[in-house]
Amino acid sequence: MHLIIFSKLLTPRIKYIFNFIFKDILKAEVEFTGNAQYFSQSQQCKISYGDAPLAEEIFFKSTPLLFLNKLEEIKVKSTDFGGYKAPFPVNDAALPFDVFAASFFIVTRYEEYLHQQKTEEDFKPAMSHH
Repeated sequence: MHLIIFSKLLTPRIKYIFNFIFKDILKAEVEFTGNAQYFSQSQQCKISYGDAPLAEEIFFKSTPLLFLNKLEEIKVKSTDFGGYKAPFPVNDAALPFDVFAASFFIVTRYEEYLHQQKTEEDFKPAMSHH
């Protein structure tokens, strides 16, 4: 299967997680494009990732995580999905959460990197002054 993935901005994070899911796991050929016209005219299987769909393709609404280029503290909200709590909720999309941001967050163990960056000072209890 050949798959074309459209995003206005193609970051390393987007390429990493889409390749991981579609190429490494599902063994599909993956092509990325930021060109809306090329994407729209393609006869291949199409997925778009962003704020809104371009046409009739499979659309996944994005959250900011995969568009960031540095490690930063994020507040992870969640939504109910199939009896589970799914992170990175979105509206008006193929799924009620950003499955790619959620996958990236879990696969890269994003939260653990944040905790490694904290110094030992952050873990010392605050001294109470009376």
